[in-house]
Parts: sequence; structure tokens; C-alpha cells
Amino acid sequence: MLIGALSLLISVYLGHPLLLVLLGAACISGVGMTFCFTALSVLGIQDVEPSSYGVASSLSSTSYFLGAGIGLSFMTLMSQVFPSEWAVGNLSLLILIVYAIAALGMLFYFIVKNLKMKQAEIAVS
Repeated sequence: MLIGALSLLISVYLGHPLLLVLLGAACISGVGMTFCFTALSVLGIQDVEPSSYGVASSLSSTSYFLGAGIGLSFMTLMSQVFPSEWAVGNLSLLILIVYAIAALGMLFYFIVKNLKMKQAEIAVS
């Protein structure tokens, strides 16, 4: 996903070379979504009772697609309010960077929390 986003960002500044745009789209739509969506689904049902797997999986998918729809609407609104000569303006890049930093922060928090829980389980047993 990161490689795809970077190649699309670079293509904006290089005049949209077709090979770079196709590489970015392939990384995001193909390989990136395969890894990210599968990992999201697994993480969404990891600590759920087996009898509730269906509800947890559907809630995870719903929240993913709801967030994607709201995010796309928000980015479109921002591009209308703050027009730019490029498809990606500075404000859009700033918002995407803030999203990425927030996601990395949450990921780091959950990794640390999971490690502490495993250490507590080892100490108890």
C-alpha cells in the first residue's frame, strides 16, 4: 500500500507517466488490498468467541467500507473547498499524512498492548 501511494504521489509531480500510475494502482488495488484487508479481517475476529465470528466479521467489513466512503466524501469536499491545479493538493496530502500517522500510532499501541498481555500471561502461568 505504501509503495503504491508513493508511486502515485511521485507520478503527480512527474506528469503522470503511465507506467508509474499503473504500478501505483496495481500495488494498492491488487497486492496491498489483499494483504491489508485479510489482516484486518483476521484482527477483527482474533479475540472474539467462536459463536460470534460472523457478527465480528460483518462488523469489521462494515466499518472498513463505511470509513472508506466517509473518507472519500471528506477528501472530495476538501478538494472542492480548497481547489488545486493538481489532482492532489497540499491540504489533501496533509490530511492523508495525518491519517497515516494516526494509523501507525494505533498500530504501535495495539502491538505494545498485545506484548504486555502476553508477558502477563507468561508471568501468571
